[in-house]
Amino acid sequence: MVLDDLVEQLVAGKISRRQLAVRAAKTGAPLALLAPLLGKAPRTLASMQPGTCGQLIVGLVAEPVALDGAQVTDVNSARVIRRITESLIGFADEKAELVPLLAESWEISDDGREYTFKLRQGVKFHDGTPFNAEAVKFSLMRQIDEAHPANALGTYPFASFYFGSIESIEVVDDHTVKIIQKEPRASLPAALASAAAGIVSPTAVEQYGEDYPQQPVGTGPFKFNSWEPGVAVNLEANEDYWGEPTNLEAVIFRPFTEDQTRLAALQTGEVNLIVDLPPDNVEGLENDPNIDVLKQPGIHFWYVGLNTQKPPLDDAGVRQAFAYAIDKEAITRDVLRGTGEVAKSMLNPGTWGFAEDVPAYERDVEKAKQLLAKAGYPDGFEITMWVPESGSGMQSPVMMATVVQANLADIGVQANIQTFEWGTFLNNLRTGEQEVFVNSWMAGLPDPDMTLYPFLHSSQWAPNGPNRFFYENSEVDRLLEEARMTSDQEERAELYRQVQKIALEEVPLIPVEHQVQTAAMASNVTNFELHPNFDLRLKDVCVE
Repeated sequence: MVLDDLVEQLVAGKISRRQLAVRAAKTGAPLALLAPLLGKAPRTLASMQPGTCGQLIVGLVAEPVALDGAQVTDVNSARVIRRITESLIGFADEKAELVPLLAESWEISDDGREYTFKLRQGVKFHDGTPFNAEAVKFSLMRQIDEAHPANALGTYPFASFYFGSIESIEVVDDHTVKIIQKEPRASLPAALASAAAGIVSPTAVEQYGEDYPQQPVGTGPFKFNSWEPGVAVNLEANEDYWGEPTNLEAVIFRPFTEDQTRLAALQTGEVNLIVDLPPDNVEGLENDPNIDVLKQPGIHFWYVGLNTQKPPLDDAGVRQAFAYAIDKEAITRDVLRGTGEVAKSMLNPGTWGFAEDVPAYERDVEKAKQLLAKAGYPDGFEITMWVPESGSGMQSPVMMATVVQANLADIGVQANIQTFEWGTFLNNLRTGEQEVFVNSWMAGLPDPDMTLYPFLHSSQWAPNGPNRFFYENSEVDRLLEEARMTSDQEERAELYRQVQKIALEEVPLIPVEHQVQTAAMASNVTNFELHPNFDLRLKDVCVE
């Protein structure tokens, strides 16, 4: 009877095939019985009526920093922003593959410098103004042109990395825009799929000025309704969406910085969906018949950052000692419990450009002590480690940092942990006052340029870029620049392997682990799947 009920829900479109398999397995039904049943197609979203799926309440790991994709660096904020604004290029549903979004198509000139985009027609921003080539030019040029009227309205941390290769943007006509680069850059399409490349309403930016990040206006399937700081960001369905509209009435994003509070909110029905599950609770949630758990490897790494300009961390030997001291296996085994995999590079194993022969830095306390003594610190020293209380991709940052602290104590280094709220933590990293800190990176695409360039190129020093280690190496800069201008992927891959080898020998940062992203949702939530780029795609979700 239970299995029959589940099949009826599948046919009615109330659960996915994956949910049928998971729930049937929980009842003890033989999986062999499901094979013919899983061939039955659920009701299509197109046959459903707008607004029939109620509202979805999502529990986030922290409050968004701002709601302008051009002004934030964290995925937590981007998860909300991407529901509101869209970029020219998007991602395929189930993999990190680029596909047209607000652009219907694009062409690349023979020399690789010019990209001509054909834009969708009939698209409007949430304020009723038209989406067109002028809006595309406005959205990008406000970030890179200091003379642009909107440039002074905010700070654009990814302007140089994502769009620094752009020389000019030409409006050919209302529905055609040409981006002309100073030199070819193979990863430009990936940059144009980022949250920072979201196309915003010029009218709204001009109207709200510096307050625009609290009142965003885009073309997405949801439009901004309200934001009560510390409580919730409220979005409502965009009934005039250019594509297939959402069947949800609204999405509410609520911040829960404490893991157990976020978990309790799901279990009591206060929220419908949460991300970044407490590792100790994953197994219990998987056995809960009222909750569905999802896991998905992501393009991510969690790391210990070192300010290479601050003594004693300006000595590469000291930084190598830190790398040998940290017990990556213990962190992934004892803290993350299967929701992370040991990392030795900034790139995920198996992705193109990953270097197999970089130093692994397996834990070696004696080696670490020898390196400290050689650097002139036989008795160690005292230092401060900045740690966020929570944050996107951070998993269990305080617990993980506590292991790092204990590991460093084993080699005579007293690392004093100082914790911060997520937004404050990110802002503090721009100051350059940090010594040691922990953080994570979600590149979104498996193109090495999206990780190695912002982290290691000297032009990307904070506050204007993600190089918060203030690392500088002219050979690394040269290799990264050459890779950007090389169209052959294998040639690019070899250049990136050289970059990793140099940088990881000099240790501006210590990659610790790659996250296996997790989410849990109430059993009445359907049509939600995790994505490799850590985005939360909610347009097709339904709450019964």
